[in-house]
Amino acid sequence: MIIRKKHHSYCSIFRNKAIVLGISFSMICLINSGVIVKASTEESTRVEQNTDTNLIVPKDALFSGNYGEKGITDPQWYISSDKVLHLWSGNIAENNGSKTSPWVKYSDDITKVSFDRKVVLPRHIEYLFANLKNVTEFEHLDNLSLPEVSYWTGTFSGDPALKEMNFPVWDGSITRCFLDFSHMFENDTSLTSVDISGWDVDNVMTMESMFANDPALENVGVKFFEQAPYEDIASLANVKNMFLNDSALKTLDISNWKMYTKGKLMDTSTMFKGTNLQSIRLSNLNQFTANTVLPARNTNRWVNIGNGTSQDPQKDKVFSTASISDYYDGSNIIEYPLSDLEKDKFAIDTFIPDPHRSGDLIIKSNLADQTIHNVNGNIGDTIKVEVPVVKGYTADKKNVSAIINVDGSITTTEKVFYKKNEEHHYSMGNSHHFSTSNSHESPDTKLIKHNSTVMTYSDKPIVRLYSWDSKITMKLITNRALQKNSGWFSDEMLSINGEHYYRVSTNEWVKSENVYVYQSHSVNIKTNKGNFKKLFKAEGFLITNRALAPQSQWYSDLIVNIKGQKYYRVGTNEFVKANDIEEY
Repeated sequence: MIIRKKHHSYCSIFRNKAIVLGISFSMICLINSGVIVKASTEESTRVEQNTDTNLIVPKDALFSGNYGEKGITDPQWYISSDKVLHLWSGNIAENNGSKTSPWVKYSDDITKVSFDRKVVLPRHIEYLFANLKNVTEFEHLDNLSLPEVSYWTGTFSGDPALKEMNFPVWDGSITRCFLDFSHMFENDTSLTSVDISGWDVDNVMTMESMFANDPALENVGVKFFEQAPYEDIASLANVKNMFLNDSALKTLDISNWKMYTKGKLMDTSTMFKGTNLQSIRLSNLNQFTANTVLPARNTNRWVNIGNGTSQDPQKDKVFSTASISDYYDGSNIIEYPLSDLEKDKFAIDTFIPDPHRSGDLIIKSNLADQTIHNVNGNIGDTIKVEVPVVKGYTADKKNVSAIINVDGSITTTEKVFYKKNEEHHYSMGNSHHFSTSNSHESPDTKLIKHNSTVMTYSDKPIVRLYSWDSKITMKLITNRALQKNSGWFSDEMLSINGEHYYRVSTNEWVKSENVYVYQSHSVNIKTNKGNFKKLFKAEGFLITNRALAPQSQWYSDLIVNIKGQKYYRVGTNEFVKANDIEEY
């Protein structure tokens, strides 16, 4: 039998005692219950305190004062000439509901905060050090005492110069009392690292916007389970905008976060909005609400590495960037309490944006830039690409080396030199050959020079090729065909007795009904507000079992014209109307 641990009981008992003591204490000191912040620029003064050490304010201090329970245990403070806010012994008072620090008016003169002696924090420390615009670090955090602290809302928010937070590993009897981390580090634009993985935070109820708008944040450590990865988060119900716009965050491990809390799934929809993660660790403890967006640059899906590598991942688990719940929808989740069988099923996977890319390669040459369409490979791969054949010329090399870049582009530093031949000849079988044939017309045949790119359908058989004898007959080619979902350059269109063909090689043609015309156009798109956006196949058929959520983000690689309307491709054979989206 598994017994669920009860974290709240300790904090409740402690705080009940504190309440009783507080009532007695307030009866004695009612007159002095006000909270004050005062500053002085007077020369050196000796401040008497209820400690075994007296604070001597340096003569060159910029400002000094106290902040706490007036006349009782208010901590003394001063700002030294080197712009350090020094806090001395005493009990910090609550911030009276303010959304900025009580020292904010001195923020021009504070670059560091130092806790020089034991400082006791209250239950609510909302925005206590918020909006100190020049503070780069906090020193001697181990001098903090937190017997009642529960609410960290916005405590360090709006500190744009703060670079990192190195907290002590506080005992679980303290950290289990923490309830609210909302906005804790929001808008700290220089913050690079936060590690609270040593805290027991199972009782935290909200992390809304905890790290929101921290574009320099690279590393985050938050761990919910010290003893085993099988217990649930007892209270967490809000992670909205938790990592909003944290574009520098490269990797994240939330595999020990069980998010099915109190029988109700927390709202995760905007948890990762605006991120650019390169990897994320997940497990079947995780579950996400529908349409939770996990962006990935230049691809529209995430794949697991499994037993493969980052360059060649296993890909047996896949979810879309528009909805991480495509896979983690609750159907594989492990519930609490666990049986031994469920423990055996516990599995962690590392997911990365799909490294496979397909695009155009431009090769510089002495004639003109040569474009190779539909070059394929994985990010980081160096591949060999055959040099295009140009009629009447011979290239100085057969292929070039190209690299698949992180941003999805495919580039080469090599150039090709074409030497003019003495005799003209055709090179059969090259899809990038440009013909110099003259137009032929007859009552039944029409040949038109027309440059375009055509794509074979992904859900239809391979496309048969035909040769033309320059009359009115087409002959089936039996030893060659075009693969499904492959793109080709065509420079001529042929019409014979009302049937249309595109030329894809010197004398190799495909029927127009077996391909569709497209334009390469790599772009990120976002669906408009309102209803779900309908999807269509390239043939113009409505897809009835899928649609795009409003204001969801997608990657599109090409544009087509279907029945006179412009569409963007968001899936292998899935297109959305141009007037239902916007590029960004």
